[in-house]
Amino acid sequence: DINFLIIRENNSGLYNGESSVIDNFSRITSQTIQYKSQFLTQILEKLNCIALSREKLITFFSKEYGLRTIHSEIVSLSNEIIDKSIKFNSVNIDYGVVDLINSPQDYDVIFTLDFMGDIITDLLVDIFMGSRLFGFSKNITQNNNMVFQTISGDALDIAGTNSANPIGYLNIIMYLNKLFNFENGILF
Repeated sequence: DINFLIIRENNSGLYNGESSVIDNFSRITSQTIQYKSQFLTQILEKLNCIALSREKLITFFSKEYGLRTIHSEIVSLSNEIIDKSIKFNSVNIDYGVVDLINSPQDYDVIFTLDFMGDIITDLLVDIFMGSRLFGFSKNITQNNNMVFQTISGDALDIAGTNSANPIGYLNIIMYLNKLFNFENGILF
């Protein structure tokens, strides 16, 4: 039985960083990655609560030498925030994804940054479920508001054709029914 949870930071980082063209002639561009410790603290506090309710294991997928300061700050904050009964591992994403594919039973709560989480979730849904069409994600705000969405990508090949594959949405409905305990009826 595969039962792991991927928590992907979705409010800062590369996707929300500033981008600029430094030099048009030389075609030099820049994209920044920034994380505030206050924001990372909030994420780690949520991770702590989630891990306490599960198997008490958090694996942080990162690129330690590529993102030195961000990686170091997250590991440092985790030492302050994560309950001592929880095992917190930091794993290089290159190794971690291969190990996760080969030994998914060894993982419980996986935490990673925005762009890495995007790649991991797309890849793993394809591998474990057979297609990105079967996957979905849940986005949670600081106020615990939730938005569910499929992770089927842009589907540019069918854009404007008035067609879609509803399997991802059916999975969301099944998950919501389970999450909110709708035993006598279904949520639409």
